[in-house]
Amino acid sequence: MHILEKDSKTFRWFTKDRFDRLFDSACPAYGHGQAMEYPDLPFVDWSYYYDYSEEFSEASKSSGIKCNRERYTRAFKGIAVWLTRFLTEHEKYLDPAVSNPGFYDLFETLLRPGTDKQRIKAWKEHLVTAGYYGEGEEELEYSEDRWLKKAFSNYDKERFNRRKVEDAEPAHDFIESEWFGFYKGVHWYKERFFEYCREEGLDIPK
Repeated sequence: MHILEKDSKTFRWFTKDRFDRLFDSACPAYGHGQAMEYPDLPFVDWSYYYDYSEEFSEASKSSGIKCNRERYTRAFKGIAVWLTRFLTEHEKYLDPAVSNPGFYDLFETLLRPGTDKQRIKAWKEHLVTAGYYGEGEEELEYSEDRWLKKAFSNYDKERFNRRKVEDAEPAHDFIESEWFGFYKGVHWYKERFFEYCREEGLDIPK
């Protein structure tokens, strides 16, 4: 993304307004699109120009400064409120090994500036120092297929990456697996989502 951003600036300098028309035709102006990776970096301030007309007239104006640190802090606090409420109502999910199940001590580490590698290192160090994990625990290293390995006894990365997976064999404790738990959560959420859409008069094809 950094290389793409640098190349795009160079290209813009040479082609001026032609850049917008070319880039917009290749990358729709929604989602991250022209915003690059800036919305994902909690420590940056950024802005963008957008076409505010309804005729795609290229009449643009500035969005104003977007302070990610402020926006992410607001989001973190909201998440902390709901997680605290959940743990209060369902104490069985509290980890007895964690003396302080608070979340606010995580904020500064989450907002720390730096490269991805530096921020990941700081995040791991904080989780160990705060007592959430022990040094060297496998959860500290990201593994995209750990859930599947535990859920299916015949897991094979190449075969399970296919669009359609056949003859998958559930592990003996499949119904207790994190993958199945996630599946149940998504199923519950999907049903609620379409239910609320119907209540609001929204017709969304399944």
